[in-house]
Amino acid sequence: MKRKNYNRYGVYFVIPFFLVFLAFSLFPIVYTFYLSVTNTKGFSGNMGDFAGLQNYVHIMGDSAFWQALWNTVRIWGVNFIFQMVLALFFAVVFTNVKFKLKGVGFFRTAMYMPNLLTAASISILAATLFAYPTGPINQFLVQTGIIDETFNFFRSEAASSYIVSGIQTWMWYGNSILILMAGISGIDTSVYEAAMVDGSSSWNTFRYITIPLLKPILIYMMVTSLVGGLQLFDIPFMITDGRGAPNESLNTVSMLLYNHAFTGKNYYGYSAAISVVLFIIIAFCSMLVYRSMTEKEEG
Repeated sequence: MKRKNYNRYGVYFVIPFFLVFLAFSLFPIVYTFYLSVTNTKGFSGNMGDFAGLQNYVHIMGDSAFWQALWNTVRIWGVNFIFQMVLALFFAVVFTNVKFKLKGVGFFRTAMYMPNLLTAASISILAATLFAYPTGPINQFLVQTGIIDETFNFFRSEAASSYIVSGIQTWMWYGNSILILMAGISGIDTSVYEAAMVDGSSSWNTFRYITIPLLKPILIYMMVTSLVGGLQLFDIPFMITDGRGAPNESLNTVSMLLYNHAFTGKNYYGYSAAISVVLFIIIAFCSMLVYRSMTEKEEG
């Protein structure tokens, strides 16, 4: 009796995924690489002439691109440092049996809630809180005597940059707490018990046990944060005039790409080249972070 082969049914189920992937992921990526070597612009639908590496050469000498890259890295760096410090602190506190905290589930939920809000809602909230001159933050600072007169936060390059970094930290530190708590919970409790028997302090236990054993989690979090941070667009775009005011201090690479592609003369080819360069930078930095941290672990 011939045995029926059911393997083909598995192929039938994965075909829809591959069709969607080809249409909405692979084709746009390949098409972006193609556009990056042309001088296509405008909404005419006509493809521009082949330009070779001209767009990439232009990017290398474009001060606006390098300024946007620096803005992006600066905003992400401040956000990542504060996000990780807060997340590590709360993750250790919530998982430490010595504290025996009650209502940990409530606090985890409350801290994760900002991650569920849309960027548009948070941008409106931040613009209202820091509004000049009648915003709640300005009124509080003046009435408490911290400052003598109201301050226009969104006219200050440093203040506006820190506000965006703070918003990003507030949105994502709850998510980081959950990931770190899962990582800490996965560490064998016998390791901590042995450290307690040996008289290890809480700081030494955290430094020499928790952090080294969390390295895979920390690598994952840094890489994913880097990928998302270098593509930052929504918050600085909506909280300013869409061009990174003041003085383009909030103009990120993604905003620069958007403005070149969809405003003015619609330089699709140049915008595609910017996206390819950003892709290369993200891939290189992610590989560098992964290699450096894994090499230290092996050493």
